[in-house]
Amino acid sequence: LDFAGDGTRIEHDRTVYFFGFPAEQTFTELIDGDLGTVVGNDSLLGFATGDMLSDRAASVKRNQRLMNPQVILQEVSLGTKDATDSGVAVLDGNLHHLIVVEDEVYPITLYVSAQTGRISKLQTKEHDPLFSDVDVEFFYVGWQPVTGGSLLAPAQVYVAVDGIVLHSENRTSVEMNPIFAAD
Repeated sequence: LDFAGDGTRIEHDRTVYFFGFPAEQTFTELIDGDLGTVVGNDSLLGFATGDMLSDRAASVKRNQRLMNPQVILQEVSLGTKDATDSGVAVLDGNLHHLIVVEDEVYPITLYVSAQTGRISKLQTKEHDPLFSDVDVEFFYVGWQPVTGGSLLAPAQVYVAVDGIVLHSENRTSVEMNPIFAAD
């Protein structure tokens, strides 16, 4: 991911189960401003996606922001987002400080471990066309150093909607400020 500017590059190597059968997919999503494209095949039916519609580009950008809470902290440190202390809570038997960050959709609550100082969970709400507003939680596990920088990034990220885990991600590497070929 490149969060220094407006551009974002996400490389995917995933297995999607379609009627119980695994389908391997390798593709890259490229986003610049409000525009995006898919290089490779992310379709179960074998059709290349190509240019993204604007709602997909916006969704990818928002999802990557929430899956990488260090980006939200960067926004707070740069003064583009306000954050407030919201007290403490217990998560999995451990004390966490709650930091609430302003957001265009719904405030984001970060659960920061009192023992490690690392973010364990992010909680917010999203609009669902069938269920109206739903609770969305991101869980971060195994913070590790990022290649090319001094930041840490979570090795595993889990996304739950209304308490049901819908997405899990195991990151084999995260690189900060990579240099990409012009093509």
